[in-house]
Amino acid sequence: KKFRTRMEAQTQTAGDDGLSRDATDEATDGVPRSVAEALSTPQADALDLSRQRLSELPPELEKLQHLRRLDLSDNLLRNLSSLPDLRNLTSLDLSWNELKTIPVQLLSQLELKEVTLSGNNLDNPQLAKEAIETMLPGCRVVL
Repeated sequence: KKFRTRMEAQTQTAGDDGLSRDATDEATDGVPRSVAEALSTPQADALDLSRQRLSELPPELEKLQHLRRLDLSDNLLRNLSSLPDLRNLTSLDLSWNELKTIPVQLLSQLELKEVTLSGNNLDNPQLAKEAIETMLPGCRVVL
C-alpha cells in the first residue's frame, strides 16, 4: 500500500548544529518525509509518525537503526509484523491504534524502556503488559 500523499505530522531530527527541528510531513514516492529526513540525518534519534493514518509501517524504518524514540500513535495499525529490530529503541508509542495483540516483534526490541499501548483494543491488556515486562525487564508499559 502507498501512504497518503499529504501527511500532517511532525518529526524531530537533529540538524548540523545538534539541535532538534520540526518538519511538516508530506509523502515522497510513498515515503513520509519524516522518514526520508531521518534517513539523511544519521544523528536523528526521534521519529514522530503519529496521526498519519498508517495501516502498515514504512519499510524504510529498517534503515533507522539510530532511533531511540518512535511515535506511531493515533494511526490505523492492526499488527506490527513488519516492525524491524531497532537495536537502540528505548521508547515506543503505539497508543490509539487498532492493535488486539502484542506482536512478537515487539519483544525483540531489547533496549526498550517504555512502551505505550493505551487506547488499543487489546484482547487481554494485563496479560500483554505482564508478557512485555517479563521478556523485557525494566520496560515500563503504559496501558
